[in-house]
Amino acid sequence: MGSESPGLELPSHVLEYLRDQATLTLATSSPSGVPRATTLSYVSDGALVYVWTRPDTLTARHMDQNPVVAFAIADNTADFSQTKGVQASGDAQVVLNPTEVERAKQLFDEKYPALAGKLLSNISF
Repeated sequence: MGSESPGLELPSHVLEYLRDQATLTLATSSPSGVPRATTLSYVSDGALVYVWTRPDTLTARHMDQNPVVAFAIADNTADFSQTKGVQASGDAQVVLNPTEVERAKQLFDEKYPALAGKLLSNISF
């Protein structure tokens, strides 16, 4: 969701949780404030979180028009006292730097080996 996270350090248990989960719910909104929540696959690199969505989706258009986003990741459990999760907000940006694009592709390939090379293969820069 961005190429930088200056000075943001997360506790190791939060970083581990981010690495171990598969999906997040991303909240975006239109320029007029109409909200949208979308569940997406993601990868993380420290405090950076990368999501992949096609550029023609409403989610992508919302992020382009209004980059302020929020996300939540949670475990669903029958015992509510055992529920855990994280939430955050920040500014989303399209990743265009070829080095960062390759890093994001590598992270997706590592986290989702069954999709290695397929998920982002239709994107050209």
